[in-house]
Amino acid sequence: MVADRDGGNRVVLLPSLEESEYIASLAWSPDSRMLLVATDAYSHQTPRPTRLLLLDADGSGQRQLLEAYLHDASWSSDGRTLALSRRGGPQGDLASHNIWLSTLTDRATVAELPPPTPEPLPTATPLLPLPGADLSPEQVIRRFWEAIDAGDHLTAWACLATQRRARQGLAYFTAEWQCVHSAQVVDMRSMYTEMEAGAERQMFQVKVDLEMAGDCFSGLPPGPFTLLVREAADRPWLIDSFNTGP
Repeated sequence: MVADRDGGNRVVLLPSLEESEYIASLAWSPDSRMLLVATDAYSHQTPRPTRLLLLDADGSGQRQLLEAYLHDASWSSDGRTLALSRRGGPQGDLASHNIWLSTLTDRATVAELPPPTPEPLPTATPLLPLPGADLSPEQVIRRFWEAIDAGDHLTAWACLATQRRARQGLAYFTAEWQCVHSAQVVDMRSMYTEMEAGAERQMFQVKVDLEMAGDCFSGLPPGPFTLLVREAADRPWLIDSFNTGP
């Protein structure tokens, strides 16, 4: 909904969603007359394309622009064009880093994106080297830090959980971690195992010797506790978070 700063004049723009979806992002148009809203499926639900909706801020109407596997969407400064970053497939697939422009007009209420390029471009991002489903949580943790130590940011990024990768793209992850010159796991201890929303989770206390050039993390640096999640028995263990406490 939208409302005045004092809470008055509330207008409900999107009264309900499907049970399995949530609002993943929203952005005002440059003239503040519209909102661009993206909805995604919860991580424990069956993956499906993002729905990109355009809502009039006064509540007079809404329309679905497209349904596609999207990584991000952004307005142009004049409000006439959207830049869209696509994924190659459902959640878990690597963002393709292809950028498409879609012009907004009153007549074009539905947009169609061209299919992904069948042959990879020379500058295409390599396939995502996900850990094998047979690897233990401890092996995935070591795989992450060994990749960081080797400067292999793609392999390290692939050790992160799907939602974490969606929030932090490869380029941002690389920029944040490239100042780590060496990383060695010194000690690792299992803390607990639990089931949450049908997914198995394990927490480990991990001690890592890091050599860094300055403070390169925009948020909190990785804490001594590592939480891993496994959404299904045939899927790999992935790192959901680095915490300062369990």
